[in-house]
Amino acid sequence: MFFRLIILILFIILGVTAFGNVTNSSDNLSALLAEKNKEIILTAFENGTYMFGEDDIRLHQDQLYKDLAAGLAHRGEYSTAADLLLLIPDEERSYDSTLLLAFVYTRMNKYDQALKTVTALRAKYPDDTDLDNAAAYILSISGDPHNARRIMEKLGSQIDENGPFLDTWGTILAAEGEITKAEKALKSAYLLLPHDAEVLSHLADVYAQQGRLADAQDLYQRAVRSDPAYGDAAKKYALVLKDLGRYPEAVHVIRKTIRLMPGDPDLIEWEQEVDAILLAWYKTQEEEAKKPLLTKRVARGNHS
Repeated sequence: MFFRLIILILFIILGVTAFGNVTNSSDNLSALLAEKNKEIILTAFENGTYMFGEDDIRLHQDQLYKDLAAGLAHRGEYSTAADLLLLIPDEERSYDSTLLLAFVYTRMNKYDQALKTVTALRAKYPDDTDLDNAAAYILSISGDPHNARRIMEKLGSQIDENGPFLDTWGTILAAEGEITKAEKALKSAYLLLPHDAEVLSHLADVYAQQGRLADAQDLYQRAVRSDPAYGDAAKKYALVLKDLGRYPEAVHVIRKTIRLMPGDPDLIEWEQEVDAILLAWYKTQEEEAKKPLLTKRVARGNHS
């Protein structure tokens, strides 16, 4: 009964409306999971192409739910992804699934839950430096760079050799106001992770603080292209476009970002502000268009 309920919840939250090619084969489920393509797995559940028995779900529960949640997170459906991961019993949730849950929490700005999730893993794996970095990163972006620094300083020279570590160190330095040092660390992270949306966004943050808005705009744009569901980067991209006076682009990005972050008061205020600016500009153009064209007097020259 429990697993039937889970399957029902799964299909409801993913909005399944059709069923076809139903199979109860564990081999087929194993093959699907081996595809390593989270979008294929998510689409299969959404369109009803696959449906599995209770034993199959139980056997592959953690990997199945993790891959489904990763597909949802890729789309920006973080809340549903978290709900799905929480269906896995705590004692059965794997290292990777737990880290994914922490990541989803950070994207939802639920930093307390994210830190609690990582702290539980650190208790199981006390020598895992990746978990140390994850905890420090969450502390840094949540407004506690002091304790984040205490964790990262224990990693010593390892920081200089690791892109995610350098990214965390850069966010700590930026939060502490050491902008020049932050830029150096984040540039090093960028060389190692040139397509990472968070690295791009953090380096853009530093450029924005330095008043280098054009450089910041370019990096925010690249971050959003790399990860369209990264709401915080999209929000900052919208703000820098607004500050650059690129209002038509800004309002376009603002409206797309509101779909990722519905009810965000800053985005709502910016949208109203930019709409008012554009409306005033259009009205000015209309008034100019109504004015009669000036006729220039052309003096006749003496061509004799």
